[in-house]
Amino acid sequence: DFQIRPCVYSELGACADVIISSFYGETFKPPFRQIYRLGELSRIQQNFPYDLSLHCMLVATVNDTIVGFVDADSRTPNRPTHYTYNPRPYLSDLCVHPDYRRMGIARALVVACEDFCRQLKYGPSSQNERTQELYIRVESSNAAAVRIYESLGYAAVFNPDSEDGALLILHKSL
Repeated sequence: DFQIRPCVYSELGACADVIISSFYGETFKPPFRQIYRLGELSRIQQNFPYDLSLHCMLVATVNDTIVGFVDADSRTPNRPTHYTYNPRPYLSDLCVHPDYRRMGIARALVVACEDFCRQLKYGPSSQNERTQELYIRVESSNAAAVRIYESLGYAAVFNPDSEDGALLILHKSL
């Protein structure tokens, strides 16, 4: 059994470990693994929610051990990104430690993000009532992730940053 709950700042080190294990596997050996871990830790620390009404980070735990992580963000980007299209709200960093895959954890994390987004009242940069939706950016070669998202009702929309289709943007109206 697993639990889904909000992440607290002191758990970000464990989240960085899950990100490294999930996204990079054994690609990097010491000392490079530690360097990449520090980079991921710094990135998620800098992005840690400061406005919980627009942004959440969630963890999946098994016996109090963090085994999954996800970020749902509706804030306007506070610095330039290399993408020209940055739809919000946006799900990112969905990852599950390899030892805990195929247990429904990734699906539960996505559903928890959808629940969070349904509660959003206003858009990040306007006072207009927000339409309930969620976007995800994923590499088209990541067949397992694309399959999960499509099974949850996500569909590809045009991505001006990847006209060759290598990087998909998926969308779901909630």
